[in-house]
Amino acid sequence: MNKHQLPDPPERRVRIHLGIVPKHNLSRTFSQDSSPGLDRQYKINLEKEQSSKTEQNTIEVYTDGSKSKTGTGSGIVCPELNMRISYPLGKNNSVFQAECVGITTAAIAMTNRKVMNNKIIINSDSQTVLRSLASSSTTSNLIYDCHNALETLAASNDITLRWVKGHDGNPGNEAADSLARQATTLKVVGPEPIVPIPFSEYKTWLHEQTQREHSQLWANAKDCKQTKIAFPNLNQQLTNKLLRLDRSKLRKVVGIITGHSSLNRHLSIIGVTDSPLCRACMEKNETPRHVMLECTGVTEQREISLGSPATFPEVLSNLGGMLGFWNELGWLE
Repeated sequence: MNKHQLPDPPERRVRIHLGIVPKHNLSRTFSQDSSPGLDRQYKINLEKEQSSKTEQNTIEVYTDGSKSKTGTGSGIVCPELNMRISYPLGKNNSVFQAECVGITTAAIAMTNRKVMNNKIIINSDSQTVLRSLASSSTTSNLIYDCHNALETLAASNDITLRWVKGHDGNPGNEAADSLARQATTLKVVGPEPIVPIPFSEYKTWLHEQTQREHSQLWANAKDCKQTKIAFPNLNQQLTNKLLRLDRSKLRKVVGIITGHSSLNRHLSIIGVTDSPLCRACMEKNETPRHVMLECTGVTEQREISLGSPATFPEVLSNLGGMLGFWNELGWLE
């Protein structure tokens, strides 16, 4: 049996301890000019995946991270060491964290097994993590812990981190991905979070909570009846389009949506005109909805600019056509 072909002992659970980085030491340097103990002994290959190993005593390790609705987890597989690890992180961590913890856990597992005097290639499909490790400095304790685990392993081995393309039929990468996905369904041992919840997760929670409360407030609102015809539900995509309009066009669109425009219905309410009736058909009140969807007096202009819309939201989905329609009529000038 080769020295690195050891029986598969129970893996020691590795809890990644990451405190808050002190304000006076926000950046740790990996460069050759740094303080002793931080020089990088391992290599990082971000180029396209190289050919399969050709040297003896070469160990290939594959790591991956995954996130689902049930949780986040890392997967590590190494056929030479008979090592297969599914490491759950819990529900609130990111894929980046799972990818990084996968590399860290693989390095610590091999150190614990006393793997020495070997060429070790750790394969990962996360360019983001590898680029973070390749950087000369970091503000991330997660990356710093990964670096230290690799440095410990590299003290007695030749270590290369290598990028591989994910979901490209590579058996090792597919096996690690399967273990990572399995880890997302496992229960975390000990209190959560295993690693600190990333700021991006807090931003997601805040955004989702804000959207839920905004939607509830809008659904329960008793006023804004005209606007609710145009916006029965919140529409972030349309909102973004409106915010990109110039001031003149936005003024027209807001008037169309709210009904506060120079159409007869609104003018009669504020006492500017006597009749609210449509100037084109004289059949119904002149509102944006009537003119854009029903008025028989502007059928030709409507078909040219808007086609045959059935609802107000459908008209708003074609802002260019809607503005062209009103420009052709000249009623909002």
